[in-house]
Amino acid sequence: MVEFGGQLRSAREIKGLTQKALADQLYVTRQTVSRWECGERYPDIITLKKLSQILSVSLDDLLSGKEMMKVAEKNPVVESKIANNVTIAIYMNIVLLRLIEQVQYLMERYGMQGIKRFDYGIFDFRDVFGYTIEALYIVIFSYGLYCAIKDVQTPKRIGIVLISYSLTFLIDGIFWCCSNIRYALYIESYSSKLYGESYRSYQPWWEIVLRFDVPYYALAIMLLISLYFFFIRGSKRKLWVYAIMIVSIYYTYYMVRGDIGWMLSGRSEVIENTKYTVDDATLDSIIIVRDFFTNISLYGLIIFQTLTLYRKRRAALDLYVEKEPIEASAH
Repeated sequence: MVEFGGQLRSAREIKGLTQKALADQLYVTRQTVSRWECGERYPDIITLKKLSQILSVSLDDLLSGKEMMKVAEKNPVVESKIANNVTIAIYMNIVLLRLIEQVQYLMERYGMQGIKRFDYGIFDFRDVFGYTIEALYIVIFSYGLYCAIKDVQTPKRIGIVLISYSLTFLIDGIFWCCSNIRYALYIESYSSKLYGESYRSYQPWWEIVLRFDVPYYALAIMLLISLYFFFIRGSKRKLWVYAIMIVSIYYTYYMVRGDIGWMLSGRSEVIENTKYTVDDATLDSIIIVRDFFTNISLYGLIIFQTLTLYRKRRAALDLYVEKEPIEASAH
C-alpha cells in the first residue's frame, strides 16, 4: 500500500500543481508540503479535508486508518501558529525567571545586591546540589523553548521535557526531605543531651514527614508515571489525563497558597517592628511574584498541552474507527 506521502505526491502531480501552488492554496509554506510528501510530518485533520477537496480525491485514498493514528503522534502537539507563539513566550518566561532567580541569589550571597540579608557562610554540598538542580531546570526548559521555536513539539519531545522536570523535582524533594530528617534527628539528639532524657519534641520529625513530605512527593511520582504513559507511550486512557490535571492543579494551589502565606507573614513581621524591614518585605514580595508567575506558567502549560494532545488523539481515533471499524475493534 502506498503511504500518505506517495499518495499526496501522485494526486498533486495528476492535478498539475507544484508544491508551491498547493502550499499557497492551503496557506502553508512549500517546505511544509515537502515534509508531508517525505513522510516527516502529517497535516492536521482540517488540512487533510482541504487537501481532499483541492486534489479531488477522497480522504480514504490519501490516508489509511493506521496512518490516521500517526497524525497525532508525529505532528507537533500545538499546531496553531498563535498558540505556538504563546507556548514560546511561556517557555521563555520560565527560563528567564529561573535565570533571574539564580543571579539574584548569587548577588545576595556575595553582597552585590545591597546589604547581605543573610549570613550564608561557605559553600557546602547542599549549596552545590541546589545550584545544580536549578541549572538542570534551566537546561530542561531551554530545550522545551528550542522545540517550540523550531515547531517540533511532538508528544515524545514534550514528554521528555515534562518528565525530566518532574524527575528533577522529585530528586530535589527527596534530597531536602532526607536533609530535613537528618537535621531534625540532630536537633532532637542535641536537645535530649542538653535537657536530659525527659525531653520530648513538640512534634516528632516523622509526623512532619508523613503529614507533608510523603503525600507531596507521592503526587510527584504519580505525575511522573502519568506523563510517561500519556506522552511517551501514547496511551489514550482518560486516567492519565485526569491524573496530570489533578496533580497540576493541586501543585498550583499549594504553591500559590504558600506564596500568599509567605507574603502575609512578612507583612505581619514588619507591622510588629521586628528586624524584618520594609526592604526585606519588598524584596521577598518580588521573589513571591516571580515564583507565582513561574508556577502558573509551568502548570498551565502542562494542562494546556495535555488537553490539546488528548483532543487530537480522540479526533484521530474517531476517524480511524470510521475508516476501519473491524480492525479498530480487534485492537
